[in-house]
Amino acid sequence: MNEIKRVVGINLIVILFINVLIRITSNYEHRDRSWAIMGGVASLILLQLVVNLILGVVFALMNKGKLAKPFFISIGVVLVIGFSTCWANASF
Repeated sequence: MNEIKRVVGINLIVILFINVLIRITSNYEHRDRSWAIMGGVASLILLQLVVNLILGVVFALMNKGKLAKPFFISIGVVLVIGFSTCWANASF
């Protein structure tokens, strides 16, 4: 259970960092800014999902299911929270 909390917590911190970084560095005008933010956040969250999937599969193939499970759980968490914040960023 401790591994799950650690991996999911790290992924949530990464989502927060991605959102803040994209929001600060986006310098488009107001009309295009929300789409640029949404595209940037979606791209980086997709990359985060792929990294979690690769790590989960690698640990599963190494017969370390206890280490693979947190990465597969964090894929679901990142999907729900990450893309929700992605759409929320597009509304501003």
